[in-house]
Amino acid sequence: MTRGLASNTPSPRIPEILDEEFQREWNDRNARRESLEDPEFLRYFENSVKDRFYDWRQPISFWGIVLDDHDDPVPGAQVRLVWSDLSVEGTSETWVETDSQGRFQLLGKTGKGISISVEKDGYRRCRWGVIGFEYANPSDRAYHRPDPERPVLFRLIKRGPPVPLVHRERMEFRLAEDSDRVHLDLMGQRAVGPEESGVDLVVAAETGPVRWERNRAWFDWRVVLSVPDGGLQPGSECPPSAPEDGYVPQLEFSGRVEGGFPRDEVDGWFFMKSRGGNNVTRICLGVDCAPQGGGRPRVKVREYSLNPAGSLNLEFYPEMNIEERYYVPVGR
Repeated sequence: MTRGLASNTPSPRIPEILDEEFQREWNDRNARRESLEDPEFLRYFENSVKDRFYDWRQPISFWGIVLDDHDDPVPGAQVRLVWSDLSVEGTSETWVETDSQGRFQLLGKTGKGISISVEKDGYRRCRWGVIGFEYANPSDRAYHRPDPERPVLFRLIKRGPPVPLVHRERMEFRLAEDSDRVHLDLMGQRAVGPEESGVDLVVAAETGPVRWERNRAWFDWRVVLSVPDGGLQPGSECPPSAPEDGYVPQLEFSGRVEGGFPRDEVDGWFFMKSRGGNNVTRICLGVDCAPQGGGRPRVKVREYSLNPAGSLNLEFYPEMNIEERYYVPVGR
């Protein structure tokens, strides 16, 4: 049972579009074109050909639950539900409020799909603020089969106290021709030389010999993330603070490309303690070992928040962004 839930509360399920295992199965099935042979899809295709409004006549029922970052129910959260239908406007919407167990539902509607968002004062949403569900086409990766015994999980994170943080988004670096790594000074928001002391993260990327077959590349790749005077661990965007322990000096990733160019071989969130623990960071990082268009491996820093006071609090408030205080222009 999920921690914080009463014994009579159904076990929640991850939304289809966020369920990694489901998506892998869906991608494999779609690649094999099995969905086009599925009787359920064939019935859908036949009905949609007969009735051009078939998609928008489907019954919509939905059961959801809102939990915080400790898996405790969030009562009184405001839920906005918008569904596409045959109304004059083309969509209808309603607002509902979660009950004492964080649950909500929508019954008796018709339409093709529904989008749902959740909010509450004092909380923030994770990156997936609005989640969509498909009710007509069973071959859609967001196709939803409602189940009152397994409400869909929505996450709200209780905001922590405001602290000054260095916060940056959309930084990109390419590995030099004579190097297999890049050294990042996240405090100064720049790449630096390996001999400099202000290094928070080192990203190393390499590819093995490339074999060409039918104009497609086959090769092995390897990425190593390391912190010279600290450690890191896999993380997420949602927790308002970094974990106290569990950090390791480096993380290694490897794989094989078989017949195509990859994108974002490493792509995810990480927690870091660097410079002897004086900097604590949450970072979203992507690494292309073979970027589209070719060229050297590329490191994409999508976003990070760094606490220069060394505390674990990483709750970012835009009005307390202190990046300019530490910014060092490129080339200095």
